[in-house]
Amino acid sequence: MAPENQSLRKPPHPDRTGLLVCPRDPSWLERPPSSRSLAGNTGVPAGVETDGGGNASGICEIAVLAHAAPNLMYDLTFMLIQAKAGVLFVCLSGGVLFAQGEKPSSSSAPEVRKPVNYVRRASAGVTLSVLGLSQVRPGSLTTSKTSPAVDTDYSTTDASQRIGGGLTAQAVITNRFAVSASLLLRRIGYQMSTTVYTGTTTTTITDTHEDTRARLIDVPVVLRYYFKDREEPGPRWFVEGGGALRKVSRDRTSIDTTDKDGINTCCQVTRATPNRRSVRGIVAGVGLQLIDPLGVRVVPEVRYTRWTADVFSSFSTRTRRDQVEAIISLTF
Repeated sequence: MAPENQSLRKPPHPDRTGLLVCPRDPSWLERPPSSRSLAGNTGVPAGVETDGGGNASGICEIAVLAHAAPNLMYDLTFMLIQAKAGVLFVCLSGGVLFAQGEKPSSSSAPEVRKPVNYVRRASAGVTLSVLGLSQVRPGSLTTSKTSPAVDTDYSTTDASQRIGGGLTAQAVITNRFAVSASLLLRRIGYQMSTTVYTGTTTTTITDTHEDTRARLIDVPVVLRYYFKDREEPGPRWFVEGGGALRKVSRDRTSIDTTDKDGINTCCQVTRATPNRRSVRGIVAGVGLQLIDPLGVRVVPEVRYTRWTADVFSSFSTRTRRDQVEAIISLTF
């Protein structure tokens, strides 16, 4: 057996008699056993197992596999190197993409936020006004005549409402200047009693009671100066100045009279006779703008208006030209 084993370890050679010559093509193993011919063999060494046709197929299968093993190892090694290279490429590609994705956030300029305007370019809302002084000054007046002897007493009391309201709007001109306009409705009224004394020896008394009511429409337009820029947060004080226009509408008068015999005549309703149906005024004020959590602007202010003429002026009745009011507005 030693000589045969030594012959198998030697390289196959077709010229040697008694040596087994096996094919080196691996595809030979894929053939059916019956078709695996060992051409060129003059004999089969002793002790070698053969198939039915005398072919030592088992020995050749081992020999072919041994011959192909280096190639298989080379192929496996090459495939392993390719796999490692692929994994390394994927890792490097992911790292590059991650670095590219992170780079803009670190090197780009910081995001520029749009400034918040705490004084809006245009705003509108509702306003409420409370007068500090009565609109009609209480007063009295006495007149006398000697021929015939007539003495007349006049007495006026205020019957106006001090609370008024309406709409307001504001438009910004610059960061600190704005124009504000309002439309306010008010109720004005007065009651005047007239007592007439006639005669010298026998006195006759006649009483007249006049009740006058009207509606006032005030339109003030002012220029405001804020002590903070529009973008600065927090409460901001402002001063204002401008003009106003007042119109009288829906005026009416009710008169009842009691004569010398005590007979009362009621009630004669006529239209009142204002001294002026349209009056201009000069306005000045100071205020504060506040912002609640919902973004509503709360604007309290104190305003003074000097009217240039009396709306009503008759005997003891005079409307007040000096007007002081407290105003609170809610704008959006």
